[in-house]
Amino acid sequence: MVGKESSHRYYQFLKNNNQIISVFLIFIIGLILRILFIGSREIAYDDAFSFFLARGSLQDIITGTAADTMPPLYYFLLHFWMKISENLWFLRLLNISLNLITAALVFSISKELFTSSSAMIATFLFLISPFQIYHSQELRMYALLLLGQVGYFYSFLKIFRSPEKNRIFWIVAGVFFGLVAMYSHNLGVIGLISVNVILLYKRDKEIFKNLFLVQFFILLLSIPWLLYLPQQIEKVQMAFWTQTPGIIDVIQSLLTLFAFLPMSTLFMGVALVIIVQSFVLLSVFIIKNKSRKYIIIALLLVFPPTILFILSYIVKPIFVPRIFILSSVWFFILFSGFIEKNIRNYSGKITFGLFIFVSLFSLPFYYQFNTFPRSSFRELANSLEIFGPEVTIIHDNKLSFFPTMFYKERDNTSYLQDPAGSPNDTLASDSQLAMGYVASENMDQYLELDRLVFIVFQKTMDEYFQNNLDHPVVKVLRNKYKEIEEFYVGDIVVYKFEEKR
Repeated sequence: MVGKESSHRYYQFLKNNNQIISVFLIFIIGLILRILFIGSREIAYDDAFSFFLARGSLQDIITGTAADTMPPLYYFLLHFWMKISENLWFLRLLNISLNLITAALVFSISKELFTSSSAMIATFLFLISPFQIYHSQELRMYALLLLGQVGYFYSFLKIFRSPEKNRIFWIVAGVFFGLVAMYSHNLGVIGLISVNVILLYKRDKEIFKNLFLVQFFILLLSIPWLLYLPQQIEKVQMAFWTQTPGIIDVIQSLLTLFAFLPMSTLFMGVALVIIVQSFVLLSVFIIKNKSRKYIIIALLLVFPPTILFILSYIVKPIFVPRIFILSSVWFFILFSGFIEKNIRNYSGKITFGLFIFVSLFSLPFYYQFNTFPRSSFRELANSLEIFGPEVTIIHDNKLSFFPTMFYKERDNTSYLQDPAGSPNDTLASDSQLAMGYVASENMDQYLELDRLVFIVFQKTMDEYFQNNLDHPVVKVLRNKYKEIEEFYVGDIVVYKFEEKR
């Protein structure tokens, strides 16, 4: 009897708390996917940039970011976070935490707009998304930007739906989240103003007043950083790597947002078909449904990419997939509504299953990726231990120098400055000073050394070879030294030069 009663209570507990348990399990899955390999998965230059800049003083961070292209908020957070530990796994926990908070907001928004079932589907898709997992483990500001933008939209949702006595709290919350977005990324404003599409469908005086009030205070409190914006825009116009977007870039963006690149050609084609099919089915569903709610969310989805696509033909191209991170959230929310409405028929189940397949099948490509720009820098740092402190080590550029130095800082190690005005010339001198490592203008000062080590990506060597050219530095060093050795660490070439001619 006691066993039956205990079993009955257990069954009742599961029955009464089914939704809570389901949400808990979904978040556990999301957490596990985010903590896999956080201590061993390679970093890239951007991660190392964040680390070295955030390690400086708050004034250094301001100076370094003012000379760069981004606001300082993320670097401030990372600065205080690394006071606890500078271990890579711990540094990555910051973005993982931010992304999980965003997932909770995604659940809340979906539940407010649709149903609890829809909210669980949207949150599940968000948490297994390779794109979201990537930005959870990257030491960059995009997880913080997304939290600010999603929190901003949730605040407006509560402003529109809350009693008047509670609106002041959500107005303050809207300003707070809006400022988080503005001080995280200079293009955060694109996502914030997209909420204004609601005025196309609901020209309510009260809504307009609240929109104006929140956005006015965000603009007012953003002025201290907006003063730096002209010089940052000028920097992007003078030297930045992005190209004017075309149809290939649009396709690449779709694959990046919902799968992972690079991947095998075969799976790339399968993933693209599934993603496009999902968009088509969702579009047909929205048109047939004729719900104002679905149309507004669809406009929120397409607004940022459309604006940035157009701007990329007016100013320096800024059409890069990570800027559309908010659009992926709106897709998950819309898609969850479609799935929830069609889950009882084969079209809903098959479409849902295929989309899950795209995400989960992409993850092995993501976790195993270990080539440029995430080369074997940890192994390289260990390999360089064979050279004593008297040997000077020169990196061809910043892209290998900073990630390698993250794992093991060495004296007598430097890197060459990118050609002035080239698309790769993105690290300003003030940023270099703030990070504590200033580039060498050229190799001239090192040519009198009896021996030195030069490090370059194989990708760079291949690009010169394809153009029937020799790498200029390697060519000079080959002519200067008699004894030349080389070895490979992943896709990185290490040259050892000794005995001058």
